Amino acid sequence: MSRPALTLASVLASVLVLGGCGAPIVVGTAGVAGSGAVAVDKRTFGTMVEDEGIEWKVRAAINQAGLKEDERHNVKVTSFNRIVLLTGQVPDEEAKGKAADEAGRVEQVRGVHNELVLGPPTKLSTRSADAVVTGRVKVAVAANSDLKPPANVNNKVVTEDGVVFLMGLVTREEAEAITAAAQSVPGVRQIVRLFEYPDS
Repeated sequence: MSRPALTLASVLASVLVLGGCGAPIVVGTAGVAGSGAVAVDKRTFGTMVEDEGIEWKVRAAINQAGLKEDERHNVKVTSFNRIVLLTGQVPDEEAKGKAADEAGRVEQVRGVHNELVLGPPTKLSTRSADAVVTGRVKVAVAANSDLKPPANVNNKVVTEDGVVFLMGLVTREEAEAITAAAQSVPGVRQIVRLFEYPDS
C-alpha cells in the first residue's frame, strides 16, 4: 500500500512575507497525513543510513517507472528522517503523481512531499545557481550564533529554481533561526519549511 503524498496544499499552514529580502516563507508541517502524531527524536546514525538507502531506492523506482532524467523529466529525491521530498520538473500531472506513488511504495518511507512542478527541466545555469544558494544557506545556518550543535547541522537544505526547502528535526525556535539565516542569502526566491518538531 502506498503512503499518502504530502503536497504543499496538504501541509500549508500559512504564507508570510517577512521583512528583509522579501522572500515568501511557506510554513508547513512534515507529519505524515493520516498517520496521526509521530514521536521522533534527532536522527540516529541508523536513520541517516536509512535515508541514504531510501534516496537510492526511490531514484531507482522512479527511473524504472519511466521518469529517468531526460529532456522532459528532472526528478530530484531527498530523504530526511524517512520522509521523502521530490523536487524538480515533470511534463504533466500523471508523471507527478506517478513519481509520488513510486516514492511512497518504497519500504521505510513515512511520507512524501511532492513539490514537483509542471514544465521543462531547468537549465544547467539554473542548477548551478541553485547549488550556490544551497551552499550559502548551509554556511549561513552553520554560522548563526542562535543555533547550537546539533541544531545547526541537524537539517537539510534543498534548492530548486531559487526555492529553498528546509527539512530537519528542530525546535520551533531553531526553525525560526534557520529560516532567518536562509532568508539572508541572496538568490532565495521563496522558503518552504518542512520541519518536524520533536518537542511538540
